[in-house]
Amino acid sequence: MPLVTRVANAATAAYQRAMTSKRKRLYQQEIYRLRQEVQRLRGEVRACSDVIDTMGHDMEARRREFVLGELSRVDAHRRTVVVDQRRLLEVHLREQLAAELEDALLSGFETGYKAGLADGPPPGAQQRRLTGDS
Repeated sequence: MPLVTRVANAATAAYQRAMTSKRKRLYQQEIYRLRQEVQRLRGEVRACSDVIDTMGHDMEARRREFVLGELSRVDAHRRTVVVDQRRLLEVHLREQLAAELEDALLSGFETGYKAGLADGPPPGAQQRRLTGDS
């Protein structure tokens, strides 16, 4: 076999090995990418399945409530009234607490003022005369 033919065959074989190696690498990269995609899609499917299960349970609970009459208009109105009453009670209690706190502060000031008048000025304090121009 002439030298040129052997060189051509060797070059062809080397090229085919290189291309096969490169092809294998590309295939491996593609397989890896596809496996990651499959994992991501399985995660999405799991999440969707969980949401569907949750929605199914919620729908079943709501159906039971409706069948039992829990969501009738009267009950819904009654619930709204209860919430409004709670809010009104909360506001009333806050106002009452603020008024009691203000009374306690004023009585404390009043007691201190009366004690100060009864004791007189502290020793060494200069008394101030009240005149019309002060």
